[in-house]
Amino acid sequence: MSLNLNFLKGVNNDHVELGRLVWALTCFSFIIFQGLAIWCNRQPFSPTDFGIGAAGILAAGGAGVALKETAVAKAKAAGEGLGSGEGVP
Repeated sequence: MSLNLNFLKGVNNDHVELGRLVWALTCFSFIIFQGLAIWCNRQPFSPTDFGIGAAGILAAGGAGVALKETAVAKAKAAGEGLGSGEGVP
């Protein structure tokens, strides 16, 4: 079984984007820390609190990625290579 990491790649699918990687690591660590709090500290699990926290992380990360993708698409449409060296004299 292989892990498909295409969700971490950018518009051109050439490289893994740092913003997407940090977003995925944040979501993963959120789940790990919640599990450790339940297991090690014997804290009660609150699905509502967990859901609100996870939704906040996912929404903020998704909004950040969407804003970046919109900026890249606009720059490509305008003929400017945003961060790739394209269009630089």
